[in-house]
Amino acid sequence: MQGLVVYSLASALPILIFAALGPIIRRKCPEGFVLTEWTRQRYGIVAALYLSFMTLVTLFLYMVAELSAVGQVITALTSLDGLPVIIVECVVTTIYTCPSPCPATSHRPTFANPT
Repeated sequence: MQGLVVYSLASALPILIFAALGPIIRRKCPEGFVLTEWTRQRYGIVAALYLSFMTLVTLFLYMVAELSAVGQVITALTSLDGLPVIIVECVVTTIYTCPSPCPATSHRPTFANPT
């Protein structure tokens, strides 16, 4: 139970904090509404690169956690090896996210980005 609570808080709190700070950041940095751009303008290139690196590390850790969870669920429910399922999931995800712009994000509803 504790792991579920910690995982939920670790996933939700940054988004909620960014939602609260979003309007402030937009006012102070109207030409770049991404946290990295605001950080670059406010604290310099070194801080922006550090933030980018830490973001990539966090995304990697979430990816590893999700893939290992999928593998464990497949193994627990079917008694089969979860590795082939993980490989297929990685290949399919890579195929549909490789085109530029990403189809998963290019067709967002207008209410998601009310500019």
